[in-house]
Amino acid sequence: MVKYLSQNKGNLNASNFANFITEYYGLLTKAISDSGSVPDTDFLDTQIEKIDWIKEWARVSMAYQKDTETYLKAMNRFYGGEMSCAGQLYTPMLGLASNTPEKAYELAYEHALFDLGYAKDISALVSAMTHMALRTTNMDSIINTATFVGPLGYQDSRLVGRISYDMADASVKKNTRFKATRLN
Repeated sequence: MVKYLSQNKGNLNASNFANFITEYYGLLTKAISDSGSVPDTDFLDTQIEKIDWIKEWARVSMAYQKDTETYLKAMNRFYGGEMSCAGQLYTPMLGLASNTPEKAYELAYEHALFDLGYAKDISALVSAMTHMALRTTNMDSIINTATFVGPLGYQDSRLVGRISYDMADASVKKNTRFKATRLN
């Protein structure tokens, strides 16, 4: 991610990210056969492990660069097509490259090429929370990011977050009413 951020400074977008993943995959695969000689077995083990891991990501990145239909088909094969929140592996870095939690969310959401549904939102929230974590020592401010940062309106759709938020809100309201009746 550091290499991607430094190579694309000021031009971070999903297309450049997909291209970066595809190029990285290409470099790894070319390194096996470019010398024309039989590679050392330890080198081969290491290289195959790297390729095996990145090929899932490359499949989606290559499809993203091709067209929407191909991309959607590739997404359904990515780690079985589940909501993997794969973006959580790299979106914290995008929180470092953003000026506000909202911008961190938006940038990460765009880069969450490998996530489905709510997983895109979760990966984006990780970026926004990382942004906040580096600017405050107040744990509530970091946690409240999930409540107050949501430029795409997922807050109303987050079942787990909505339930806990509703419970916390009801507790605050009951506590406020209790204090008010005690004072009277």
